[in-house]
Amino acid sequence: MRKILILIQLLMVVSFINPLAGQNKRFKIQAGGILAQYLKMSGDYYSDYPGYYHFPISPGAEILISSQIGKGFSIETGINFQTGKISSFEGSQRFHFTEASIPVLLKKEYLTNDKRFFFTAGAYLGKLTSVNYEYFTSFGWIEGSDQTEIAYYSDDKFLSDLYLDLGYSTPLSSKFDISFSPFFKYRINTTWLNHYHKKFHYGVKVNVSLKL
Repeated sequence: MRKILILIQLLMVVSFINPLAGQNKRFKIQAGGILAQYLKMSGDYYSDYPGYYHFPISPGAEILISSQIGKGFSIETGINFQTGKISSFEGSQRFHFTEASIPVLLKKEYLTNDKRFFFTAGAYLGKLTSVNYEYFTSFGWIEGSDQTEIAYYSDDKFLSDLYLDLGYSTPLSSKFDISFSPFFKYRINTTWLNHYHKKFHYGVKVNVSLKL
């Protein structure tokens, strides 16, 4: 799966930089913020410990290049950075982590009474780039120093997510648009942290796009 996504990514980059391929295409650059929520495992009940994350919200950021490939259709790729946090009663632990990934997306836009809606599907290929963990003691939360002591720890840090969103965009000017899109991700290639949070997570994106 990872090799297939890399191949698709390379083909998209070639299409973007080839002058002949881009003569009749419309391009956009998008940049925005993300608020995501990772969910604890179902069998892990909530703790009364102070500082235990019950419904944590985690920020992220994304930059995309979009190329129109047909009426209402476009392909998108770029770079995504996402932070996350989750608590686990197992071992009285909480985790702060970061992920970096490359999206490969197909977007379909719909115009209805001067309103623009869109649907996006695709995949994210990436890596768990950092993990910090803490454990609870009688003195409060203590930062751990050796991740190899964590149950289920391993070096499986590469991840692949399936992605879906449904959004709405509105113009800010002749060149700029702003969009809002709730999204859903499902992890098909897990990391060791998925022993502590579910394979799916969700959130919302706010993007500003520039028409080129």
